[in-house]
Amino acid sequence: MFDILVRPIATYACEVWGSELIKHTADAGLNYENTKKLPAEALSYNFYKQTLGLNKYTPNIITLHELGKYPTSTFIAKQVVNYYLKCQDQEQKLTADCVKEDIHHATHKPLIPTPSGLAQSLDVTYDPASTPRDLAKATRTLHKRLRQDYQNHVFAKLSLASATVDSKLSFYASIADWSQFKLEPYLMFCLPMAITRAITQLRTGCNRLPINTGRLANPPTPVDERVCHHCSEEKGNEQHFILHCPQNSEGRHKLLAFLINKQPDLMETLEERNLLKYILNPCSREQAKAVGTFIKLGLENNLIMQQNRTPPAPPVT
Repeated sequence: MFDILVRPIATYACEVWGSELIKHTADAGLNYENTKKLPAEALSYNFYKQTLGLNKYTPNIITLHELGKYPTSTFIAKQVVNYYLKCQDQEQKLTADCVKEDIHHATHKPLIPTPSGLAQSLDVTYDPASTPRDLAKATRTLHKRLRQDYQNHVFAKLSLASATVDSKLSFYASIADWSQFKLEPYLMFCLPMAITRAITQLRTGCNRLPINTGRLANPPTPVDERVCHHCSEEKGNEQHFILHCPQNSEGRHKLLAFLINKQPDLMETLEERNLLKYILNPCSREQAKAVGTFIKLGLENNLIMQQNRTPPAPPVT
């Protein structure tokens, strides 16, 4: 929906103003840590997060990976370079003169970025002997290279995060399927929005479990003190919520009975960590519905328990 209804408006005339991307290039590619500040990029992140029911604290990498999307900056760069190559190929005098002026300014490092400057930064050059088909192929090759660069950027971030303790990325890295970069299957099962969002919010760390609320406290609560509101001993993270918390024992029993019925040797073949990954990556509509219903009810009960907790009495002086 974003690509059809929103992006054409957000990137209107990006062939001209998109040359600003030259400020965010490095090693013939885009610096994705900086491009997220672009207005069109920020708009896409907000749109995706609202669609998935996530808050603004959800990492952009997680949001895009759930949807199998790439940053809008890759599309803008492709459009700018495509415009530059097409202008070079035109025989009209006015267009040719504009391109020559553009190239002249680009070689003198102008204050205002130009399409040819961005093309050169991305290691794309124009060959006068090129045919229109060659130019189209060069544009497609650039777009494919930028997407591959972004995938490498994501995998590097997730690999680094997997070694950390307190990070949304570290949990996501442990349950996400890194081998593929596409829309997560559970988002295509046409389930009620509340059930789908429950799965998304648990996968992405956008929930009210102690491990995540403690991260947002001021000052942040130490990781060892973010205990389950029901158990008051175990760490209140996603793994405890799904596999161990007594508050969800009834729903967990029904969920595991359903999963074992579909795969009898499930508990024998999967370790605890792999079982969590299996549950949070449902491969059928029935499994996604069962998992989403369990998570939805568990998160609702967890919220009620938080609201009913009485604050500690003030110390006696």
